[in-house]
Order: sequence, then C-alpha cells, then structure tokens
Amino acid sequence: MGREEFEKKILNNYVKKKENHIENLKNKALNMNKNIEKEIDTMKKNKQVLEKLKQKKSMLLNQYNYLLNKVKDEGIFINIRNNNYSIKQWENLFIIKQNKEFIIVNKKGEYLDTLQKEVVDILYNELIEKRYSLMAMRISTRIIVARLIIKN
Repeated sequence: MGREEFEKKILNNYVKKKENHIENLKNKALNMNKNIEKEIDTMKKNKQVLEKLKQKKSMLLNQYNYLLNKVKDEGIFINIRNNNYSIKQWENLFIIKQNKEFIIVNKKGEYLDTLQKEVVDILYNELIEKRYSLMAMRISTRIIVARLIIKN
C-alpha cells in the first residue's frame, strides 16, 4: 500500500466520521425541535388551563364577596338546641376556636353548639379577628335562635 492510498484511506475515514457526526447532530437537532414543539404545545395548554382557573377564581371570589356582603347586611340566624341553658333574650354569645372547630359559648363559657363548617368557611377571617356580634334573639324551651352579624 502506497502513501497516497494510505492518506486517501485516512481521509475517507475522516470524512465518514464527520458525515456520521453531522448526521448525528442533524438527528439531535430534529429531536430537539420536536421536543420544543411538544413543550410549546404543553405551554399553550397550560396557559389555557391557567386562564380558566383565573376565571374560576374570579367567579368564586365574586360569589364569596356576595355572600359575605349578604351576611354583613342581613346576618345569619343560628338555631341552637336549648338544653336548659341559662340564657336570656338579647344576651351576647361568643364564638371561640377550639382545636379545629369554632364553638358557641355563653358569657360563662359554657358550650352551646358548634358552628357549621359552611359558615366557618365563609367567615373564617371575621371569626378569627372577632369582627362579629352574636346575640340570642329568641328563646324557647327547645331552641335558642341567635343572630350572627358581621361588623364592618
């Protein structure tokens, strides 16, 4: 084998390696472009989901504010089973947080009832900050009707 053939063989080998390398780079670029397209599609879908969630959040916030304003304007009537509690009409009652529940107590601290979860969910901040008034409005032998009013 002569020097020229040897150089030609080395050169051909080099060219084949470079062609393979270029082909590999083209394949990588193609795969990356496919991945980019997938990520763009995923991003578009996520943006759509995000917009729907923003709309839902806005709607829920409007509903919450509506309910809160309704409670502030009209109050909530709470029926408490009367177990011979010594409560008088117009007497103030209190709501305290005990563990994970909010309970209604009289001025002596006696347990009367547990506040409904739905009420707590809507009025949590007002209850924690004690921006409310709870008063016994009507008392019968079976039921005490109390009115919860949120202060502005």
